[in-house]
Amino acid sequence: MKQLFLRRPFTGFTLVESIAVLFVMGSFCLLPVLMVAAWQEELTVRRFLNRFEKMVFVCQQIAVVEGRNTSIKNVAQPERMFLFYTGSVANNRPQPYPEDRFEALVIPEVLTGGNSIKEIKFLAESGHPSRLATVKFGWPKRGITYTYQFQLGGGRFEKE
Repeated sequence: MKQLFLRRPFTGFTLVESIAVLFVMGSFCLLPVLMVAAWQEELTVRRFLNRFEKMVFVCQQIAVVEGRNTSIKNVAQPERMFLFYTGSVANNRPQPYPEDRFEALVIPEVLTGGNSIKEIKFLAESGHPSRLATVKFGWPKRGITYTYQFQLGGGRFEKE
């Protein structure tokens, strides 16, 4: 009977051990959230650059195949964006063909630049740019600069 009332030693975790476990578990939960944010930013930039390149190529192809003047305009209001047009320009306003409706390409907030040009025109039937043009986008967080140099005569651009 005496042995029933003897105190057994306590088994369990101390407060410090419990806090350490909570800290480790919190870290495991927080790291994926932080990684997803960085991954999402990179995905946004890559998608923008890929779409920019494709839209430039589409404008050049329309100029060559359909024999229409096309242009890319850089607009700062209401957002920083590029607008893609086919057709003629009358009274300093583009007159797009109704069948060619392109969405505006908004420059992501994490990128700087893109405003080094006001407009790039591609000549009908040749697809050549009307002048030498360079478009630069900077990604300050990563220290990366993307440069698109439009070539006369080749109708292409070089990406650095």
